[in-house]
This record gives sequence, C-alpha cells and structure tokens, in this order.
Amino acid sequence: MIGHKFLTMKKIAVISDIHGNIWALERVLEDIQKKGINTIINLGDHLNGPLKPKETFQLIKETPMVSIAGNGDRYIVENALRDKKDSPTMKYIYSQIDMEAVNWLKSLPKTLLFNEFIFLTHGKLDIDDKYLIENITPEGIVVRENNELISIVGHLPHKIILSAHSHVSRFIDLGNGQTIINSGSVGLPAYTDDLPYPHAMETCSPHAKYAILELENSDLINCRQISLKYDWKFAKKEAIKNNRPDWAKWLESGRA
Repeated sequence: MIGHKFLTMKKIAVISDIHGNIWALERVLEDIQKKGINTIINLGDHLNGPLKPKETFQLIKETPMVSIAGNGDRYIVENALRDKKDSPTMKYIYSQIDMEAVNWLKSLPKTLLFNEFIFLTHGKLDIDDKYLIENITPEGIVVRENNELISIVGHLPHKIILSAHSHVSRFIDLGNGQTIINSGSVGLPAYTDDLPYPHAMETCSPHAKYAILELENSDLINCRQISLKYDWKFAKKEAIKNNRPDWAKWLESGRA
C-alpha cells in the first residue's frame, strides 16, 4: 500500500508575484528542480517592478510552467497603449522589455482550471486587483471568515483554489471540502498600497516564497510552504539604482 501511494503521488510547485526579481526566481526554480518537481503553476505578476523585467521574462519563457495573469501584468499591457506611462517605474519597465513580452502577458488568462479539481486565480476570482483571502478595512487587514470565503468560491466545483496577490503565504481549510492556498511571493516580500484603504502587506523576512502541493489523485495530502534564502542584496541594489528606496527596504527586510 505504501509503495502504491508513492507511485501515484503527484507534486506541483506553485509560484507567484515574481515582480521582475530574477535572483529570487532563479533560486526558487533551482530548488524546484532539485526536488524533482516537473509541474509548475505560476499565478501572475511576473515583471512589474524596478528590477530585471527583461531577464525575468526570458527565464519564465525558458521554463515550462502554466501561467495566468495578475493585476500587475494587466497594468503593463494597458500602459503599452498609452503615450505617457503611469510612473517612472512603468517607464523603466518599458525601457527594458519589448512587445514580445507585452503580447505574452496579454495572452495569459485571468483565471484557469488546471485540472478538474484545481482552480487558478490571481486575486478575487476574476477581479485581479482585489484580495481573495484578505479584506482591507479602515481598521486594518482582516482574513475573511470561512462563511464569507465560501460565499465567494463555494459555487466552484473545485477542491483546491490557488490565489495570490497579497504576497502572504496562507492555507485555509473551508470545512466544505475546499482549500484556498496562497503560495506567497517569489520576489517581493512586502509592500504598501493605498486602496481601498492605506495598508501594508508584510511577510517579515526577505526570503523567496513558494509552495509545494502533494496530491494523490484529487486529494491534497500535503502542502509545504517554502521560504528560501537568496542573495537579495542584488535586488536591493537594483531597486536603489532605479530610484525605489521603498522597494529596497521591502526586499531587504520583508517589512514595510
């Protein structure tokens, strides 16, 4: 029986929110390869940020993986149609990437059914810039209660819902046969945002995050949340070079 389970076990690596951090992505992919995992799911936000979008795109394209789009990917595509970019960071991104990268981001689906029991979404189902798990209130960040999450995803026939966007690793058993998993961020361990209310997402460490799912048939047997050390001084240096001291702080500490 033990041998049979070993033979039928499938491992899937889940990555997300790379944000152009080539150094973190290289470390994560190296770890995935060492563990002998051949299936990679990528939940979006690939290139946006003041780091290495061109090199990150090249590495993603060279690596077999299933990808969906995040809100940051959508922002890059939308800005491609404008004469004036939204910010100096967006201008920097466009100085590095070409239309091949833009068209690739444009081709990515917002959500995807990976198989009959795993559903992929970056944010709140097809609302890519809203959190699925967290609710932002004037008082702070609140993890949604199970009944609220069931009202959002309970109509889906899938056992596993993979989401991203908040950059914070989470594993939530809804008690109805469904599980929501956030693999954390590969490349950006903290950030601040003003919408819908000012808030900070913090992982409290600079490590690159991803998750490994172990499945037997359609059953989730194990979920491992991985934190990897990499040489984040290079990412910090690039952020400073591109006039983003806020990113430098986030990358070095995982705190905002």
